[in-house]
Amino acid sequence: MIHRCPSCGYEPVDQSLICPNCGAEIVENVTEKLQHEENLQTDLSSVENKVDDSTVEVITFEDTDEVNDDIVWSDLQEQPIGEVMKELAKEHDVPLSKADLAAINITPSEEEQDNSEDNQSAQLADLVQEQQEKQKEAEDAALEENPILANYIEMHNAQKEAQRLAEQAENQQAESNVQEPQEVASQEKSNQLSDTEKSTNALADEVTEAEKNVYTAASNHILQDSVDNQEADKEQAKPSKKWRHLALAGAALLVVGGGFYYAHVQRQDTNKSQVTQKADSQLSKLSVKVTQLFTTNKAEFLKATVTLAQIDDLSNQLEKYKDDKGYTKLHQQLASAKQQWQKVSEVNGYFTSPIIENGQLKEQATLDYSQKFAVKAIANPQEPYEKLVNEAVAIGQKAYEQYEKAQSATKELMDGYKNQLLASSVTREKYQNAKKMVDQLAKSKQKESLSKQLATIDQALTKKEQEEKQAKAANTETSNQTEAVAEKPVEANPVNTQPIYTTRTSEQSEVLSPESVHQGDNQPLISTRLSDLQDVNNQAWQWNPEVKNQVLQACLSRGYIVDGGYVLERARIENQEGYYNLYAVAPSQRFSYASAKNPVYVVTINDKTGFYKGNGNDHTIR
Repeated sequence: MIHRCPSCGYEPVDQSLICPNCGAEIVENVTEKLQHEENLQTDLSSVENKVDDSTVEVITFEDTDEVNDDIVWSDLQEQPIGEVMKELAKEHDVPLSKADLAAINITPSEEEQDNSEDNQSAQLADLVQEQQEKQKEAEDAALEENPILANYIEMHNAQKEAQRLAEQAENQQAESNVQEPQEVASQEKSNQLSDTEKSTNALADEVTEAEKNVYTAASNHILQDSVDNQEADKEQAKPSKKWRHLALAGAALLVVGGGFYYAHVQRQDTNKSQVTQKADSQLSKLSVKVTQLFTTNKAEFLKATVTLAQIDDLSNQLEKYKDDKGYTKLHQQLASAKQQWQKVSEVNGYFTSPIIENGQLKEQATLDYSQKFAVKAIANPQEPYEKLVNEAVAIGQKAYEQYEKAQSATKELMDGYKNQLLASSVTREKYQNAKKMVDQLAKSKQKESLSKQLATIDQALTKKEQEEKQAKAANTETSNQTEAVAEKPVEANPVNTQPIYTTRTSEQSEVLSPESVHQGDNQPLISTRLSDLQDVNNQAWQWNPEVKNQVLQACLSRGYIVDGGYVLERARIENQEGYYNLYAVAPSQRFSYASAKNPVYVVTINDKTGFYKGNGNDHTIR
C-alpha cells in the first residue's frame, strides 16, 4: 500500500482506495486489494484440493530406502488407483496380500462413484460456505470503516454467488442424467468457449486495470480446465459430464463478469458522487471564507483588515473547482473584492489615515499634502463601493486645491520680501488673505512651514507700519517747525572761533566733494584748520543769501535737528569758500539721543554753494 496520493501528493492515505483530498482512485492500492482477494480465492482452492486428496488412500512403502523417486505422476493420473498400487508394489518388490489384492480388484459401481462424487461435492460446498462466512465477517468489519471497500466486497460476493449457482446447476444436470453425443458436446463446448472469450473482451473494456487482472486470471483458469477436459474426452469413449461443468463455468463467468461490471459502475457512481459531494463541501467552505471578507452578507464593502494576499489565496484555491456550478459566482465575488481593495487602497494612500474604512467615509481624515492628489473619480459608478470612492475622491480634490491656493498666496508674499525689505506689493490685506487660507488647512508639516513664512511677513509688515507711523508724526512736527522757522529765521546759534565738538584738525587742504571719505566715531568729513578759525573777519565766512536758511530748513524737515537744538561750527576756508560743520545738540526725530553733552555730527556745509554732505550712503545725512 502506498501512503501518498500520486495525483495531489496528499498524505497519509494509508490503505484508502480513493484519496480523501482530491477524490482520485489510487490504482496501486486497488491492485493490491484485488491481489489479496485473489490470494484468498487461491487458498480456498487449496482447501478444495485437500478435500479431494483426502479421499485417496495413501500407501506407505516401508522397505524403500529412496526418499525421492522418478515417477511422472501426471502419466498415471487417468489410471485406476488399484492398477497404480500394483505397479508400484511390483516395481519396488513389495508383496501384496490376498486381502489387498481383493480390495484393489474391487471396481466400484457407477452409482457408488456418483454417490462418492456427490459426497465430495457436499463436503466441498460446506467448506466453501464456512470460508465464505469467515471472510464475510472480516469484510463487514472493514466495510464499516471504509465505504469504498464495500464495492470490492460486493464484487467478491457476486463471484461467490455465481460459483454457488454453478454448482447447483451442475448437481441438477447430474440428476437428469442427460447424455448427448460427443460431437454435439464438443460443439457446444466450443461455442461456450467462444462466448466466454467474447464476454471477457467486452468486460475488459469496461473494468479498471486492476479488475482486468483478476478477470483475466479467472478466464485463463476456466480455459485451462476446458483444454484438459477436451484431452480427457478424446481418451474416453463414453460421453463425459465434464463438458457440462465447462458450460456451467462459462455461465458462472458471465455472471461474475456481470457482477464485476455492475460493481464497477456502482463504484464509479459512488466515487463520482463522493467527489462531487467533497467539491461541494469545499466550495461551501470557500463561500464562507469569501463572505467573511466583507462587512455584511451582502458582500458590498470589504473589511479594513482584509489583505490582497488573502484574496489571491482564495482565488488560487477556487481554481481547483472550475468545473463546478458554484465556481462562477465565487469567482466574480473575488474579482470584485480585488478591484475594490485596489481602488480603496489607492485613495487611502493619499491621506494620513484611511478615509474609507469598513464601508464608512471618515471625513476627519487629513490629506497628505506632500504628494499631488492624482486620483480620478470612477465614471458611471454602479457598485456601492464605487460611489463611496467617488465621495472620497471629491474630498481629496477639494482639500488639495485649498492647499495649492494657500501655497501660492504665501509664495507671492515671500517673493516680495528680500534682504529684510518689503516690496510695495506686500500689503497687510494680502497677508491676511493668505493666513486665512493656511489656517483652513489640516494639521501637517506643510501647514506648519507656510505658517512660519507668514509669521516672517507679519513681522516685516509690522515694522514697516511702525516706521510709516513715526515718519508721519515726524512730518507733521517738522511741518509745524518749518512754518515757525519761516516766521523767525534761525540766528540763535553762535559762531565759534575755536573747535568745540571735533578733535580732528589739519592745516592741509581738504575740499568737500561727493568723493569725500566717510568718517567714523562721530567725526566730520573734513578736518578743522585752526589758522582759518583765527581769521574771524574773512569774507569767506559770510553766507550767500538764502543758502543758510535753505540748508537748515531741509535738515529740520528731515528730522535731523530741531529749532534751537543745533550748532554751526566753523571748520576751514578753501578757495575763498567757508565750510561749517552742523551738530545736533538736542533730541530730534532722527537723533533722539543727541544732547549738548553728546552732540551728533550731521553734515558739512559750503556757505557759498550750499552743497552739504554727511556720513550717509547717499552723500546726505541719514
